[in-house]
This record gives sequence, structure tokens and C-alpha cells, in this order.
Amino acid sequence: PRTSPSRLEGDVDVSGRRVLSTDTRALVRGTVVHGWLEALPWLDEVPAETELIEAGLLLGATREEAQGWASDFLGALGRPSLRALLTQPDSDAEVRVEQPFEMTVERGVRFGQRLVEERTLLTGSIDRLVVHRVDGEVRRVEVIDYKTDVLDTTDAGALSERLRHYAPQL
Repeated sequence: PRTSPSRLEGDVDVSGRRVLSTDTRALVRGTVVHGWLEALPWLDEVPAETELIEAGLLLGATREEAQGWASDFLGALGRPSLRALLTQPDSDAEVRVEQPFEMTVERGVRFGQRLVEERTLLTGSIDRLVVHRVDGEVRRVEVIDYKTDVLDTTDAGALSERLRHYAPQL
């Protein structure tokens, strides 16, 4: 059989509310933000808000959504941690966006709360892969998986729950 890491995420038992969720706007938001990030291999300059809005419209956002999300995105690009992640650290670093991968996972391997019951081909793509070389040799890689969930900052367990949810992907 074949599967993807995203199909292994979350709880084994999923609530009916989640299965029946019609929050398609969250999916569109994720698509839009991923699209903007894919267009920024390295953050040499901050994109213009109008360009983000136009790209957002092409990716399925309404104008109001694209404007709000673009504003939030530009604010996020001002955070030192995200700027550092998107800035080329040295000339020997190479970035690949939407890097495809596949690997065989043997029976009995645990992904988060799920146990692989039979040998499985795991396929997918890595949002951002940064390859660091020294004298032409790969010394380290960074695997970056973008998440666009909106977390309740007043809920102390929200981040922990999201980390547990996405553990199989990461």
C-alpha cells in the first residue's frame, strides 16, 4: 500500500465534528500561505502586499481574505525567527521547495498514535528543504513543514495538541 504523512496525522479516533467539518476557508488559507512561501525561496526582499493579494485571489481567496491574510503574512515576515528561516545563511546553502520524497516504512513503525500495520510506501513533498554544504559536501539539511493553523493563545494546551496532531508528518 501507499500513503502520505498527512494521512497519518491526528488521532486514531476522530470526532464526528472534525470529520464533518466544512471549514474550507482554512484549507484555502493554507493553500494561499503555502503558495506565498513557495514563491520565496530566499527572503531577499519582502513581497509587495498588492502582489500577495493578487496571488491569493488566484489561489482561491476572496479579496477580503487575501487582504487580511496578506497583512498577517507581512507581519509574520517581520518576526526575527521567520526572517532567519527564510534568509540564505551562506552561499553554500541551497533551498528546494515542494521537494518530493518517497520511502518504505516497515510494518510495526509508529507514527504518532498510529502503528503501520504492513510495509507501506510513504510518499509526499517537503514544503522547504534547505541543504547546507561545506566544500561541496552535504553537512546538514533542514526539513521545514509549514503549518497555518490559528491557535488560541489563551489555551496553554493548544500548541501541545497541535504538535501531537502533526507528529506523524514531522
